[in-house]
Amino acid sequence: MAEALREEIANDSPDAAASVAAMRERKLARLRFRYPAAQERIPGEAISFLSPALAEEFRIPDEMPVSAHPYTAPILALIASNRDRLFLDVGAGVRPVYHANIVNLDIYRSISTDVISVAEDMPFADEQFDFVLSFAVMEHVKRPWEVAREIGRVLKPGGTVIIDYPFMSPMHGYPHHYFNATPLGNRSLFEPFCDITSVEIGWHHHPAVAVQWMLTVWRNGLAQPLAEAFADMTVRDLIEADLTALLEQPVATELHADFKMAIAGGSTLVGVKRPGAAADIRPGK
Repeated sequence: MAEALREEIANDSPDAAASVAAMRERKLARLRFRYPAAQERIPGEAISFLSPALAEEFRIPDEMPVSAHPYTAPILALIASNRDRLFLDVGAGVRPVYHANIVNLDIYRSISTDVISVAEDMPFADEQFDFVLSFAVMEHVKRPWEVAREIGRVLKPGGTVIIDYPFMSPMHGYPHHYFNATPLGNRSLFEPFCDITSVEIGWHHHPAVAVQWMLTVWRNGLAQPLAEAFADMTVRDLIEADLTALLEQPVATELHADFKMAIAGGSTLVGVKRPGAAADIRPGK
């Protein structure tokens, strides 16, 4: 088995589908599940625990946007040095390289998906993964506190969790965007069951990335010639402007509503409680 765990294959290589299917069979044979699959599985394909009821509850569309990103160099080094250990990648998307020791979980089927399930109720039995990874996924889950609890449940004692969680990022899909988190918010989800060894700001979380992303969304939400006028504004124009006056300028008032929502500083909710409705949303409930 140790030799089998050293296998990996690029998904764009010849005969990738057949090779991935064979590796998936060996991988899934190692796993213990705590409840039956929602659909009958075709050998070699992903196993689905996504029932129609769950798909409706979590508003999972029939057509999903594709998220396909490679692992960073440090994560690849971690995988390479732990080929006899079992990893879980929560919200893996499409991985360009398929690893025999990484179980790819997502809410949609792709060539690299092994298990189809929502992260709030993962089908795995307790304490069987040495590492749990999740990169830029927690903002897209409906109840991140439940996902954190599930990660703690399936992680072995002494196992390692690595969570990449955006804070100052515009609203974006895959398929929905619910909660951003500060570094303290990220920590708070996992410190009940983990000794936190570090919370760092990676290059992709640098303020330069966040500011450029937000300004790009703002520019793209304006029609011409306002978009060009906004692009010609300087940093000084923005940070030293009287805020009331800035909000009255066309570059603010003419911003498309969808783009304004994507980079808004917050939102104001008004709701009316339904008779007999429960309102207990405490973590773990």
